[in-house]
Amino acid sequence: MTIKDILNHKNELDDSDLIGLISRNPSKITISEIESFYVNKNAIMNLNNNKDVVPEYRDSNYKFFQGSVLKEIKRIKKSLRQPGQPKPYYISFLMNEEHIYEISARVGSICNEKELFTKKGFVDVKVGNPTDDDFWQDDIHQKRGFLVENIPTTNNEKAIREAVWIGCEDAYMRALSSYHEKKSTTFPDELHSTNGFGTWTYNDKKTEGKTVVNKLVLNKKLAKDIIKSLSLYASELTGIMTSNVSLLFSSNIRTLVNSEGFRSSEEDSYVNIKVSMKFKFNNSEIIKRANFSYKSIEELPNIHLMCYELLILSAVARYEAKSGRSGKLDSYVGPVLLSADAAGTLVHEVIGHRVESGRLLSSSESGSILKPAKTKLMNGDLVFFDDPNISSFNGVRLYGTYSFDDEGSRPERAILIKDGRVCNILTTRISVKNRGHKSNGHARSDGEGRPTARMANSFFIPKQEATGNSWIKLKNILKTEIVNNKLPFGIIILVSDTGETNLSNDDVQAFRGSVDLMLKIYPDGKQEIVQPLDFAGTPLSSLSSIISYGDKTSTTNHYCGSDSGLIAVSTTSVAILMNKLELQQKSSI
Repeated sequence: MTIKDILNHKNELDDSDLIGLISRNPSKITISEIESFYVNKNAIMNLNNNKDVVPEYRDSNYKFFQGSVLKEIKRIKKSLRQPGQPKPYYISFLMNEEHIYEISARVGSICNEKELFTKKGFVDVKVGNPTDDDFWQDDIHQKRGFLVENIPTTNNEKAIREAVWIGCEDAYMRALSSYHEKKSTTFPDELHSTNGFGTWTYNDKKTEGKTVVNKLVLNKKLAKDIIKSLSLYASELTGIMTSNVSLLFSSNIRTLVNSEGFRSSEEDSYVNIKVSMKFKFNNSEIIKRANFSYKSIEELPNIHLMCYELLILSAVARYEAKSGRSGKLDSYVGPVLLSADAAGTLVHEVIGHRVESGRLLSSSESGSILKPAKTKLMNGDLVFFDDPNISSFNGVRLYGTYSFDDEGSRPERAILIKDGRVCNILTTRISVKNRGHKSNGHARSDGEGRPTARMANSFFIPKQEATGNSWIKLKNILKTEIVNNKLPFGIIILVSDTGETNLSNDDVQAFRGSVDLMLKIYPDGKQEIVQPLDFAGTPLSSLSSIISYGDKTSTTNHYCGSDSGLIAVSTTSVAILMNKLELQQKSSI
């Protein structure tokens, strides 16, 4: 059974078909099948999943907690004073109630299991007034406010209000310190409040908050069954030395209450399975990894389809070992075709972090931002936007969905690049305009510091009237580029899910992405799996190098680490063909 057969008969597949698929010897798996799997992975993983297992939810009411916090915030705002010092004009309390469950397995047996319940609250106090407060340049790099770690687990109003008071008192003193530091180190004409830049803005529309949350119930039995089966299958693969399978479940209820009267609670849940396998072929030890990230355990792909990826990875390890030194490149500069997943990693690093408004508020990073301009940067057929309101795409529920951000603003779709030009940036309630600033609801944090503008659900796709090329057509264009540039071969990147970008004004504006699977392709169409390099480059030159794009999208859920901590995001992209991209020796990203 080929991948084409799988996709053509998706409604007729049963477990016996899939068992036959994963019972093969990895030496029989061709490079063409490996390529086809990763090009179509999004569609394959959505076939025959656990549709008969439905996630269970239970209602949890946070009205009492919200009300207790709001009462205390209003009292504190009126009474919190220091002689001769500015008063607080805004107070917020962001609580993260997290349920974490972690298990790992080897050779079909559970090895570790732990469960943790935590409640943490971040208190933010702003002093002075919106045009002259404690916020100043480089504040996005500071952990302002105060983290409260002892929040009551029961509806005890006195205990809840005491926790809020402790946090507000400390946050107020820190805000005063920041306020005077700002006054003592900047001249009046250099303050961010000049002409409205860097000022706090109010929401035009009050967001209606929620008091009842649908809390996901953890299905421990299903979680254990899945990772035991995966670990047993991995342990029996040809060439395997060691393997480990781990599952992390996180249910986070986020509650925001502020002095403007906003209060709401929302649940986010995430499940991530990580598989690590060490193979030995031809005296070469090769490590391969797989990740599966979904919103609930019940939404994970069919166990046989996850095993199929492990089988594919064992075949990849065999090919990489077989290529040996002859298949190892020191570097490469030339045309590169990136699968939709790999393209998503590139645009996340190249564009995503450079349209976050906090960069404008940092003296050390202000030069990194892609500002709205008339200059055309890239192919005008492609659009880049971010929308936290989209709950699912390509049959996958998205990690970056929310109904209010960490400043109480309703999220909006932000169209960031259109017709090849930057037309907008991701914003919070901190103004980055002289006048007319409005948050588009992208203030996010890990709950342990002030929120900054961050990505949520990012999309890099053709505009409605544009038509992309099939994967086969993209490969034909790539081969033409190889011939035109008089190169011996080109490169296809199939898997890349980790990256980093440099945003400092004091260094080269560059990015780097870790490649996990890549192919050499020759002008005659012959392909070889070779040991992967990392892709690297500078943002503007990379964007201008995109000469064609695919007709199918792929969606990936993942985590992104930046100024305001580690947050959950999703990226949807099409495949892209670049006429020039640099590949370098791998680093430890």
